[in-house]
Amino acid sequence: MTVSFPIDDLRKSVPEASTLDGLTGDELITALRRMLGKLADGANITVDAGIVTLDFDEIPSTRIAEAERLYPKAVTRAAKGEFPKAASIYRRVLELDPTRQDARRELAMVLFEVGKADDAVDTLLDVLKTEPRDSQALVILGNHYARQDSHRDTALKLIQRACELTPDDATVHNSLGGLLLEGDEPDQAIEEFNHAIRLDPKLANAYYGRSMVEMNAQRWSEARDSLQAMFETATSRKAVCAACSKPHGTTTSKSPTSLPTTGRANRSRHPRNSRPWPKLLQASRSPSTGNSSVALYAL
Repeated sequence: MTVSFPIDDLRKSVPEASTLDGLTGDELITALRRMLGKLADGANITVDAGIVTLDFDEIPSTRIAEAERLYPKAVTRAAKGEFPKAASIYRRVLELDPTRQDARRELAMVLFEVGKADDAVDTLLDVLKTEPRDSQALVILGNHYARQDSHRDTALKLIQRACELTPDDATVHNSLGGLLLEGDEPDQAIEEFNHAIRLDPKLANAYYGRSMVEMNAQRWSEARDSLQAMFETATSRKAVCAACSKPHGTTTSKSPTSLPTTGRANRSRHPRNSRPWPKLLQASRSPSTGNSSVALYAL
């Protein structure tokens, strides 16, 4: 089994990767192995023409099949609010098949849910260390850092990176708009909300975010029109409620941010968008793209 990615992608997605700057040869390989930690266990690491390659022994088919069998069980446990049990099953899935990035993302969401934020962050960074173009992990991590004033620059970097990687994802642009609004950059924020609306005219979150910019600027007529558009275009009452509600744990009073669910990236037959995340997250779906997303609002 082989995993390859450009080292520049790693530098852009993982803050810790800045320690690799200027290193070459064996010194670079040693630094990569130290940064990757257990992710590189048993791997032969090479770097050629800027491409990092990790060569592993093949995973036995029986382990892959067992991981496939257990994954939906973890999803079901999480949907029932049985988060410790879900976390245990996700960890077992990763023991059996370390390539299951979907299980890592879902494990991170469960860890956030039970208050283990540091472990959740480490899990998301593990996703990015071997799949640095994973935009879902970038946005989840970015939104976590966005709620810490001292890490706002990191949050902005991560979410902007996600926009570069998935420029046609409305929920990512909506997330960037919320972060820019939090940073008192209303012009850039409204540009991102409008971009999100162009990509997905039924995304209630983006209309609500735009209305926040307009209300802050006392542009009452425009804010009213944005809210009216939200009610007219949203696909369901649930989507509107998600856009306008204040979930447990939010502390600021300015803007929305968007946090995607993890789901199964490459195995669509598994159940998706079924986890309630009652404390941290509220689920919504982008109807034009079919991508599941979760909106986290700080209103």
